[in-house]
Amino acid sequence: MSNPDYEHLRFVRRLKAEGYIQSAAVEKAFTHIRRRDFLPASIKDRAFEDRALAIQTKSVQGVVECTASCSQPSLTAMMLELLDVKPGMSVLDIGTGSGYTAALLSELGGPDAPILSVDHDPELIEKARKNLDGYGFHPEIHLCNALDTFGTDRLFERMLVTAGAPYIPEFWCRQLALNGILIVPYYWGGVDYLLKLVKTAEHELKGRGICFTVFTGLDESSRRGLNSLIIRKQQDFITLYDACACLRPEGPYPELQNKTFRRKHQYQDIVFEGYTALEGFHIYTLTSGPFSGYGLQLAELESARSGFGGYGYYALTPDGNGMILIPQYSMGREIEVWGDGDRLLEQLATAYRHWQELGKPGIGDFLLTFDFSEPDAIETKAPSARHEPAVPRRIRRNRNNIYIELDPQSTKEPHG
Repeated sequence: MSNPDYEHLRFVRRLKAEGYIQSAAVEKAFTHIRRRDFLPASIKDRAFEDRALAIQTKSVQGVVECTASCSQPSLTAMMLELLDVKPGMSVLDIGTGSGYTAALLSELGGPDAPILSVDHDPELIEKARKNLDGYGFHPEIHLCNALDTFGTDRLFERMLVTAGAPYIPEFWCRQLALNGILIVPYYWGGVDYLLKLVKTAEHELKGRGICFTVFTGLDESSRRGLNSLIIRKQQDFITLYDACACLRPEGPYPELQNKTFRRKHQYQDIVFEGYTALEGFHIYTLTSGPFSGYGLQLAELESARSGFGGYGYYALTPDGNGMILIPQYSMGREIEVWGDGDRLLEQLATAYRHWQELGKPGIGDFLLTFDFSEPDAIETKAPSARHEPAVPRRIRRNRNNIYIELDPQSTKEPHG
């Protein structure tokens, strides 16, 4: 039988060797706080797996959805390194969950740090309190929806969000101290983009994307369940459905559920090799031409059914009668076209050529500014049928005014 303490220390050393743990403070916190102490008994033996583990689920029409999880340890370490918590700092933990992150923050902040954790689920909060009590930590915990309130008006020097945010509310910026840091998974285009943002002015957050991730949502209305596209082969056609919609008649795109597709053989004009290319091109297309208003999504493809595996793009026409599906490693692979999706494919190819001309910028090469000075200053425009330059560009999406500019010097970040 393996020794849990030995396995724990070996796991921490592994996270350090792989570069996720970089500072002595984060290493000490991970060494002291054992993940298994925050997991349900049924999955404690999986504590040393570097993956998110479900701690709460619900069933929707026979499909089990994860509604709360204990985040992937390597991702948690990365987020804590980005957050850069110093002893005594006031820190807000959005998404209490099991209490694991609150414990790590309490360890980093020290006994005098005013830590506040918030969650909308009373059952999770009750369990988290017991887990934290086991370590002698007693951070303040509020029951609230963090998209509406934190239950306090005080300022925070650091904010860490461990659930997908559909938008950044204005009061988050207001309650973040000047030069304070916000680490948030920002749901955009089918995935959560992990952003590091710094409050650089009274009504302004500025920063960059780090990577894309998948989190549960901040509240029930923003929970998305599975982010995967599942494709089933049925004789001579393929049926597409969104796993989150569970094939319900009121699903988002019922027109496509039995739409016969045709293939584009050996389409060589669009090639994605690795996550860096996926992330960079995706950020570019989210602000460009026809894709800024609808459709272009990044999704995980289930290899057993689709034959692709990994990540890829799918784009939908506004009327839902056309779709394209492009696998991550698209060189020499077949791009699938549903219905009248041919025009989408050509538009995507045009956008890809523009992105190439810019030098294939990655996710960290785009500087994002969230402007809260005039909440309704930017109107949402209907997508253009032609490709428009993506950067620099001001857009309004889901209550946020965002200015996006290309700044390839990705080592130059706003500092808190």
